[in-house]
Amino acid sequence: MRMIRKWSVVLAAMMTVNMLCGCERTQKKNQQAIQEAVDETKGIEGSIETDRGDTKNEIGDKKEVSFADKWERASRFIQQVLDWTPGVYEKISKEEVGALFEDLTHDLENGLEDETTVYYRLCHILASMKHVHMGLYYTKENEYSTRKWMNLGFVWTKEGLVLFSGEKAYKDDLGSIVTKINGYSIDEVMNRYATIQCQETDAGKKNCFNNLCSSDLQYLGIMKPNEQCVTLSLKNEKGEEKELTYDFSKVADGKWQYLIEKEQLPFTYQLRYAKEYKNYSYEACPDNGIMYFQYLTCSEQEGMPFSKFFDEMIQKMQAQDEKYKTLVIDVRWNGGGNRSIFQNELFKHKDYLKNKSIAIITGDLTASAGVQLIEDCLVSLNNVTLYGGPTCGAVHNYTEIKEIQVPGTDLILIVPSVLDDLPALTKKYGDVAESVLPDVPCEVSLQDIKRGVDTIFQRIVDETKKK
Repeated sequence: MRMIRKWSVVLAAMMTVNMLCGCERTQKKNQQAIQEAVDETKGIEGSIETDRGDTKNEIGDKKEVSFADKWERASRFIQQVLDWTPGVYEKISKEEVGALFEDLTHDLENGLEDETTVYYRLCHILASMKHVHMGLYYTKENEYSTRKWMNLGFVWTKEGLVLFSGEKAYKDDLGSIVTKINGYSIDEVMNRYATIQCQETDAGKKNCFNNLCSSDLQYLGIMKPNEQCVTLSLKNEKGEEKELTYDFSKVADGKWQYLIEKEQLPFTYQLRYAKEYKNYSYEACPDNGIMYFQYLTCSEQEGMPFSKFFDEMIQKMQAQDEKYKTLVIDVRWNGGGNRSIFQNELFKHKDYLKNKSIAIITGDLTASAGVQLIEDCLVSLNNVTLYGGPTCGAVHNYTEIKEIQVPGTDLILIVPSVLDDLPALTKKYGDVAESVLPDVPCEVSLQDIKRGVDTIFQRIVDETKKK
């Protein structure tokens, strides 16, 4: 029932294929540099030597390679690729990154032999660069066998982090505010997660609650090694406190519950949690003067090409043109994908949409192509207003990810290859901005959700009626 389960899924969702025409030369230059780095590092496994004379074999050799050698060479490979990756040393110096690699090498040479620890140490190095399009994941599912994912859903509201959904056993606790996990404050949990998960903004740190798993919590010291249970401190609407013990070892019962009946949730949430998951959908609200377009993932949907979908939505607006004042584009849950599929439709229909108000809903899951959509609307349309919260993705961003196999391991390294050219957002926020900030800050209210109202959407409805 959760939208994102693994880092690899997040990265796949963030893949971006096309940039603005104005940065085509920069794209080719940076992509070529990354490819040269990858080509150069293909021979690194044979060229890296250590002080031990019996461990100079190539990683791909059938001869036995020691644990230390395997991971020293893998680390050196990753370091060389990073040296060629654009933007790596903008938020941390090359010397600081080098020191992190040296610390890992020193520990390997002095007896570190736990692969999980090495993996997290490498994740820590990548996270220190604060690029959302960077990461490390295993290619084999069985490597995740020790990872058990928390089968609870959370939603951020102005009241705090809400336990929004879960299995039937937790029904009575849904709607409570989560204040601590194993005694650690929510801010502390986010900050610890930020040391191993690649995020570039403070808003992006909130994403960790979509991916809580036992091995992460154990490595971060929030859970003890080999511990199976975690305690959530909760506070209900009356201010009463209690503790909920979640057992990672229990098998899910498959009976999913929401804080209220699913049919009573705001229609925007019903669309998001629909049984038949859709990358995009729309809801006509002519009585409110609004066409609502929910864009969850910038990827084509089987059975409904985006171009056909978007044409149908615009045609419905045109059929009752006098009623539709505003097009709402909801990307608050959009982690990215292929920028061009929206871009193409926007350019096709921009003459019509220029005469409409465009309300874009943003939030702490909005990243990559979800942020680029904002840029494209600002460039092409006349009346664009952002509602909601700061984005996960930054204004100054590197995209066009490359997936690179780390020799001798089951790991895939993810790195960006292109500096995203977003002149409209840069002009609006300046080069130093991190998140894209809404013009109308608005947080979801827990009490509104319980009444079946989406606070942000209702704010747009109220302002549309005034026009």
